[in-house]
Amino acid sequence: MKNCCIVNLLLPGEWWVREISGVSPVKVILEKSKKLFRADEILCLIDDKIPDDLLSIVRSCISGENIVSVENRKFSTVIKKLFNELSKIKNCENLVFVHGDSPLIDLDLISRMLAIHSDQLAEYTHGEGYPAGFLPEILRIEIIPRLLKLSESFDPDFDRSAIFKVISKEVNSFDIETLFADEDLKLRRIEAITSSWRERLIVENVIRSTGKKELDISYKEFCELIRREPLILRPTPTYCQVEITSLRNDECIYYPIEFMERRPGQMKLDDYLRILDKLVTINPEMYIEISYLGEPLLHPNFQTIIKKTLENPWVKLIVLTNGLLWTPGMSEDIVKNYGENDRLFIIFELDAVEEKTYAKIRRGDLFKVERNIRYLHSLGFKNLFVQFTRIDLNEDEMIRFYQSWEKEGVKPVIQKFNSFSGLLPGFSDYDITPLERWPCYHLEREMVIFYNGDVPKCKQDINLRYPLGNLITDSVADVWKNGNKYYLEHVAEKYDDLCSECDEYFTFNF
Repeated sequence: MKNCCIVNLLLPGEWWVREISGVSPVKVILEKSKKLFRADEILCLIDDKIPDDLLSIVRSCISGENIVSVENRKFSTVIKKLFNELSKIKNCENLVFVHGDSPLIDLDLISRMLAIHSDQLAEYTHGEGYPAGFLPEILRIEIIPRLLKLSESFDPDFDRSAIFKVISKEVNSFDIETLFADEDLKLRRIEAITSSWRERLIVENVIRSTGKKELDISYKEFCELIRREPLILRPTPTYCQVEITSLRNDECIYYPIEFMERRPGQMKLDDYLRILDKLVTINPEMYIEISYLGEPLLHPNFQTIIKKTLENPWVKLIVLTNGLLWTPGMSEDIVKNYGENDRLFIIFELDAVEEKTYAKIRRGDLFKVERNIRYLHSLGFKNLFVQFTRIDLNEDEMIRFYQSWEKEGVKPVIQKFNSFSGLLPGFSDYDITPLERWPCYHLEREMVIFYNGDVPKCKQDINLRYPLGNLITDSVADVWKNGNKYYLEHVAEKYDDLCSECDEYFTFNF
């Protein structure tokens, strides 16, 4: 049975193209592939966006005849072109798809997958419990016509999840096999790839720690490495909550404002811009939320902050608002200036369907906020969300909230209640805490910045009991490094009084 390796270089962004520690990740992948497949059994998928220097690397590894160029990145286009090219390769029965941002691909695992795929006469084989970047997908060529038929009504971009998305449309009609991880890292949300900034730094940390620039590291060795050196997984923050103001214009019952000992205030625009510059130096793909515990629309420079933040080409900006100060004019300005920008996300906190329930939780004008949401949606703004924080008072309305807004085409978000490590009374009786605890996602990936630049240990530390530094005066790298000790305490299953009362460790943002 002949197998062909398809290396997908139709990837978004540019980080995966760049060298890491003087090594081309794409070249590593191609050289690894040549250890399992003959050079004439390896095809590379490219389009006209591929940089010349990367194309030269590809041509140095495989024949130009095995470079398949496509006119666009739609699933149907790619699969059709690939199917036609495969007619040149005799007796090829299976396609092994490897993505060009996966230099840690494990050859032994590929061999195990191929054995399962062959022994079980599978049509599609994938992995479960492995971080992205260690395993390929395997596809039997004879099902390609069926996939093309399915793509007539659903034609996604050819990204790393495209094949499974299309198969999922009629998942029960395919013979699928799964290779389950001996050590399941699914809950750790690790991705060992180079197409995003944080994960690229993780791969760089692996090279630095092992000295293996060829990245001939097995999955088992990787698991042992992150147990031995857990800070490999904490290279940079990916999500920052910036408190541009600590003021609020509502009386939301589940915000811990009455417990704040800090003096209320607002961040100066110059301070915000200084902090923003620092954040993008440590992670140019940062998610920045300009809310935390305050209402961002109360800041006099709200519109300028949006504009300046989105001038950074990869930064994503999240505005979390109660919507009480939102106006139709703001909706028009947002759509005019950012309607085509997919990096701006606006989330309205609603928490209710019924006016009487809303009044008990937020004490505002529900109908006014709903009108503004619908108007913004009618103007075509895409990244629009409505949020429902689940507590006992609104539990009976949760499903209705989700279904009604989804029907209108606005994305609903159901948020878990946060007691801020026991500060707030028990507004919710339900408990979704996992049976086993793992290191906190928020300590691993996130940073909170108060309006005066102070950085607490985490979002639960509303009164700066555990200061990490100040981003107006200190470097972001030093402030982030000061949080290492708290993350390592979690790895060692040691929890201080703030963490021992917290059940937010398993909630995940980015």
